[in-house]
Amino acid sequence: MTGNEITAVSAMLRESFLFWFTKCATPNPLLFYPRAHRGSSLLLPAIVKQQPSPSRAEIQQLLREAEESLWSNVSQAHTLAKRGLKQARALPERILEAHFRIVDAAAYRSEGAFAQARAGYEKVLTIARPEGLLTLQAKALVGLAFILHNLDDDAGAALRMLQQARELAIQAKDPYTEGAVLQMMYTIHYHLGDVVGAAEAGMLSYSRLEESGNYRAASIQLGNLGMLFYHTDQMDEALEVSGRALAVYENSGENINATDPAFALLRIQPTCVQGFVKEQLGEFEAALAIYQSMLELSRECGFRNIEEEQKLHIGRTLGRMGRHAEAHEILQNLRSSPQPKVALDALLLWVSSMIKLGRALEAQDELNRTIKNPKEQLQGLLRGEYYETLSNLYRSEGKFEQALIAKDESASVIAQIYASPAARSRISATYVLLQMEREKHQREIERMKIAETERELSNATLQLIAQTELLSELREDLLHMAKKFSVATPNERMSVAKELRDRIKNLPCKAVDWTKFDTQFKAAHPEFTKKLIERYPTLSPQELRICSLLRMNLTSEAIAQLLCLSERTIESHRLRIRRKMTLTTREEDLTVHLARM
Repeated sequence: MTGNEITAVSAMLRESFLFWFTKCATPNPLLFYPRAHRGSSLLLPAIVKQQPSPSRAEIQQLLREAEESLWSNVSQAHTLAKRGLKQARALPERILEAHFRIVDAAAYRSEGAFAQARAGYEKVLTIARPEGLLTLQAKALVGLAFILHNLDDDAGAALRMLQQARELAIQAKDPYTEGAVLQMMYTIHYHLGDVVGAAEAGMLSYSRLEESGNYRAASIQLGNLGMLFYHTDQMDEALEVSGRALAVYENSGENINATDPAFALLRIQPTCVQGFVKEQLGEFEAALAIYQSMLELSRECGFRNIEEEQKLHIGRTLGRMGRHAEAHEILQNLRSSPQPKVALDALLLWVSSMIKLGRALEAQDELNRTIKNPKEQLQGLLRGEYYETLSNLYRSEGKFEQALIAKDESASVIAQIYASPAARSRISATYVLLQMEREKHQREIERMKIAETERELSNATLQLIAQTELLSELREDLLHMAKKFSVATPNERMSVAKELRDRIKNLPCKAVDWTKFDTQFKAAHPEFTKKLIERYPTLSPQELRICSLLRMNLTSEAIAQLLCLSERTIESHRLRIRRKMTLTTREEDLTVHLARM
């Protein structure tokens, strides 16, 4: 070993000694890391290993943050999911690991990276099946069904997989997951143009989601049903159900943050249905304003898929307004969307804009290149729209016979989906079910009110029993004093009379809980006192209370007993109240006047 090497080793050992000395002398050895690093960079791992591992509660909190990020920031959801995955493996926590994999796969799915999403969901199944984790299996199957439907265009296999997922959710007694499964079933039936299947799945989904207490998801499903009513030309029902979609969450009693992306998501679907209705009625400017506002909201929240859908609506509306160049520009890029349904819809609308711009041959080449066998490649609504687009294409070329054939094919497809009486009756039946659901909730509210009234009656009865006992004691005391009075001397009678007066004064005349009475009265008549003060500000507090008792149709005698006043005093109060209200004639009854308020 050379002299320089010996000097270097000595310096390293000296620095290492100083490091370990300072490490023992201070609670924060990392403060001295830069100096120690000059001696040996191998010392850092020893320090890092001393960092405490996160607790299970901290990992669960990280999972909640990752799930929330799916609504607004997919890249952040990836980051949090991968961090949580690493921490869950360290514990080890197989269940939490599977949950983080679900989030990561959902983020990939949202980005259109279906291969990575599929691998993630399949990994979840390998963890969940041996452990018997039914809910996680169901969630993974929902994700795989989505990919089957969107990437492989295999709706039949997707529906079979969803049926299996629903059975798992029922077995797990998990109404929320069952509702999510049914929601996906609704989506597939809807895209296939199966109105009856969509209606049944949609209604069941709403019912299960509301039962689970997840008012966000229930509200979204109501928005979906609003879309279904729109497509079956039931515009009034579409508007009503869409309006109710947001009200379900707003009235749920949860703390609602207007900036929460999840709340923003609730606004998009119902608002878009209103845009569709306006578009259908020819109010294109209003519809366009709605779609543009929803586009901005989607961008703010990072909803990439929904942002593309809003562009699709804008492109369609611009085309219907005759602004074909603008429509063409918006639809151009959407043809390469990772969402197959968006890409196909954009293609058909793009072809329509190209026809209007005099570029029919170019449009036909693109259409034929992308869709070679429409009866196999397209189903439901898309097939009807394809033949409608083809009819327009033939008509632009003067091929009217072929245009008529394509038009008939389009009409036939649409008629099979929406125009059949059976489909319309089933949709109407679904609306009746919604009404029945509303009535069920109303009955539940009434039942709760009756139960509350019974509790109040029970309390009042107990209070009356206590007052009766007091009166019984007073009766015994009066009888005893009467006996004493009959045998007493004149001087002793004065003493008995004084004792009687003191006993009467000690009676609980103020037994009524007026604070509770005021609270209950305001609940039953919320505007009465406010209006009374606004109209007649000179009324005293005692007169206001008498007015409240008169509003309850109590007689002067009953009011006198409650207020521990004479009936004559109550009549005097009533006279003063009439004067302040300028009720001068006897025909103007005070009680009737108060009831009208």
